[in-house]
Amino acid sequence: MTKQLTNQQPFALKRYGLLSLFVLTLSLSLILGTITPLQPQTVLPNPQISSPASSDCFVPATLCYQIKQQAKEDVEAEQAKRTEYVIKRFTALHPDWKADLSAPDIAQIELAIANTYEQEYNNQDENRKRDPLVALRKVFEQGLLIPFLLAVLGIVAAWFRDAIGKAWMTSVKAIDDWVYERFAGTPLFESWALQRYREALIDNHQRLKIPFRVNHEPLEMGEVFVPLEVSGSSDGKQVDAYWAIAQYRRLMITGIPGSGKTMLLKHIAFSYGKGRLPELENRPVPVLVELHRLNDSNLTEEKLITAIVEAFKRNRFPNADRFVRHSLKHGKLMLLLDGLDEVNSSIRPVLAQCISDLLKSLDEHQRCRLIVTCRTQVYDNEFAHEADQTLRVVEFTDQQMRHFLNAWQREIPAGKSIDQLMQTLRDRPRIMALARNPLLLTIIAHLYTDPAFELPRSRAEFYQESTRILLEQWQDQLNRYRGSDKRRVLQYLALHQQQASMQQQRDRRSIDLRCTPLSRQKNDKFKRAYCKA
Repeated sequence: MTKQLTNQQPFALKRYGLLSLFVLTLSLSLILGTITPLQPQTVLPNPQISSPASSDCFVPATLCYQIKQQAKEDVEAEQAKRTEYVIKRFTALHPDWKADLSAPDIAQIELAIANTYEQEYNNQDENRKRDPLVALRKVFEQGLLIPFLLAVLGIVAAWFRDAIGKAWMTSVKAIDDWVYERFAGTPLFESWALQRYREALIDNHQRLKIPFRVNHEPLEMGEVFVPLEVSGSSDGKQVDAYWAIAQYRRLMITGIPGSGKTMLLKHIAFSYGKGRLPELENRPVPVLVELHRLNDSNLTEEKLITAIVEAFKRNRFPNADRFVRHSLKHGKLMLLLDGLDEVNSSIRPVLAQCISDLLKSLDEHQRCRLIVTCRTQVYDNEFAHEADQTLRVVEFTDQQMRHFLNAWQREIPAGKSIDQLMQTLRDRPRIMALARNPLLLTIIAHLYTDPAFELPRSRAEFYQESTRILLEQWQDQLNRYRGSDKRRVLQYLALHQQQASMQQQRDRRSIDLRCTPLSRQKNDKFKRAYCKA
């Protein structure tokens, strides 16, 4: 019995699938007006033949047909009953009725005409109310086409969900996404768009994939993030970064490479998605913009707004232009601008001025929050006039290091422990100084998960092992060269930068690309790799 049912299941699914397709096609056909109701063929009565009135008529047959036709036309035209008009019209069309008739006889004829008209009008009106085409026409006239389509598709999807399965639900989701993509930027869809935006921030930032950790699961933001401490306030005390964000509306945060500046901004966005962002005035919506996307010498306010709108779009909030402008004007955005150091030095002042001009033109009351990050060595006070305070991320304390390493506990092999690693770092002060940087501590933790790894005693050994990992294990679509080739390119660039620093080159991040010095190299692959770098 079970086998027979199993064999019949594909046929049942196919039958239900065809049935659902028929229902959907019929619905769309009705909507588009491609199907019209079958009209009964009405045989016009012969006006020469006078027959008695039917059971629902009170007048002769020829006159009965004409009165009923009038009632039908009035109903179709949505004309209110007009009995007096019908009486006058049809008594006038048959003046011979009045010949030699008394007043009571005429009154009785008029009553018969009225009864015939009103009874047919009522019958036609009831039929019209039950006609689905009439209901559909009213839907179109009231501008409810899209909601009606969604309702029909939703009902059909619920009806055949189990039979149709994933294919049908995918179609429904596609329609849902199409409606959302088109109307997300409107005030009516704003709550829906912000909900999707929060969900995207969680999905995009809750797991941190470390590029050089091949074949490893990403780390959880909630486990890895350590509340950063910053310094630079007037009293010189170190404070929690979130406390500083609550105290100062506009912040400039600097720090050495790998100190956690980008992680802080991602955690702010992640906390907003989770609904855990500390209570702030106007309940601002954070938006993270990587400033390397604005490396444009012809940057304008409109281009800056476009970059903010694109940041929302990358997080499932399309068509956010109206929302961005409105939020800037009413102080409801928190701009998280990451990596000022990743913008060319010649463009940084232009970028800073453009951001300042935008906030002044749209945010008249200076209520929008602003956080900009930059490497300490690169920052040249571009935001000195815009920021309320400039703070510097400080090194990890021992307690913060231990908190960070707890996220790696389940990957540490037998025979090793966090306590053992912390003690080893204390025994190697020069390595301990490096480990207070979150990026370098990440490398140390990764190396420590290898059972055979022993922590080096010198910085040189540690750097050698770290660069080996970064060059050989860090692979993605933009970093696909062999580690040995990348090492040779970096050696050449390091020598170039060292010579440039002795010449007091102002911008140590940008390098003019010259391939001619390599023309003497015999290894053409190395030359090509350098020229593409």
